[in-house]
Amino acid sequence: MISKESNRWSDRNSDTAWTGVRFQGCSTDSTFSSATLQLHKGVSWSPDISKGSRTNYCGWVDWNDPDDAGQYYFALRGLGDGEGLWVNEVTIGW
Repeated sequence: MISKESNRWSDRNSDTAWTGVRFQGCSTDSTFSSATLQLHKGVSWSPDISKGSRTNYCGWVDWNDPDDAGQYYFALRGLGDGEGLWVNEVTIGW
């Protein structure tokens, strides 16, 4: 499966807000069970920094406060079932 990435956003990290993503209305070409997501901090001069993975069961998942200002993005790393993922609504909070 080829990894898919979200758009990047800037987090000044001036508060203690958690970073998270919500999926609503999930389906795959099989029966949807879960999606593995990884949060990354983009770094222009070296490899991006992984902030960890979470499993989304078509709801909200949090990464706590990354406590590190910068450009962030989510990457889809795998599906519990199926090869393609369709999500009606994606909400990213930080």
